[in-house]
Amino acid sequence: MRRVIACAVFCLSAVPPGAGAEPRCDLRLVGTWKPAAPASTSDDDGVRYRFDPDGTVAVLSHERPDREIARARYALEEPDAPKAIVLTAAQDAGGLRKGTTRLEITAFDEVSFTCARPGAAPARWVRDDDRRHFIVLAARTGTFYDQSGPAFPMLIRTDGRALQIDAVGTYAVGAERRFGAVPPASYREFLKEPTGPDAVMLRVEITATQYQRALEILETWKRRAEEGALLYAKRSNLNNVLLAKAVAESLNRCAQQMDLYPLNWTYEDDALSETYAPKDIPFQYFRELRRRNASRHISDEAFEKLAGVTP
Repeated sequence: MRRVIACAVFCLSAVPPGAGAEPRCDLRLVGTWKPAAPASTSDDDGVRYRFDPDGTVAVLSHERPDREIARARYALEEPDAPKAIVLTAAQDAGGLRKGTTRLEITAFDEVSFTCARPGAAPARWVRDDDRRHFIVLAARTGTFYDQSGPAFPMLIRTDGRALQIDAVGTYAVGAERRFGAVPPASYREFLKEPTGPDAVMLRVEITATQYQRALEILETWKRRAEEGALLYAKRSNLNNVLLAKAVAESLNRCAQQMDLYPLNWTYEDDALSETYAPKDIPFQYFRELRRRNASRHISDEAFEKLAGVTP
């Protein structure tokens, strides 16, 4: 069985993007950005930029944040290793110059980027987002006939009024095991911290970029489940192991933010896969991540304060 899983890990390069691609730090422009400090020119002072998925960028008024004062096209030069943001405007407005302007990217991370236009000093931009993002890694034992149980990553986004929740993995319908999008009736129990040794939950706050990367992984596995295109059609436990690994490791793509267990099926590093069957690995993996990241775990009380809403 160890050899089977190791082969699956090796073959992840054939999985669609988001289900196990080589880790790399990426710059995701879609969203609204604001200056981290007052800009060096009066044209830029106080404005915000909203990059839309259709390739257009809107300049938003400082006095009226919902008012658009200019619009242009944008493109990220060399997206895999971004060098510059290229803006193309039809007229001078809102600090934009008519024609093409190249903003050289000098640095970026999960929540900011620094760029400079010709003749100006570099300026740092940060996301302007009133939503908060969380990930929950949850599992339980003793539900199915083989004494394993539901195990899945859950993503939560909130604007302080409502929760948007997405979860994909192994869940129960009665005593039957299913794999795919987890219904609310199954993930609802893990909106609160479980009690007892038969369940585990790690809940941490993440950035919008981490959330989006993890969501793409969930959507990929959800689609594959719906289309009958899972890597292991008759071994849903193996699918769930690979899903859990991909989501957890996506959190460290830009920086070492989580203390991750090396789930790599290497004898010297990975005692979990040596000790446990695939059906039990997600539970043990999440339990080990909870142990390693206990200081980052968010309690029920703290979560309600951060999210602004009671689950």
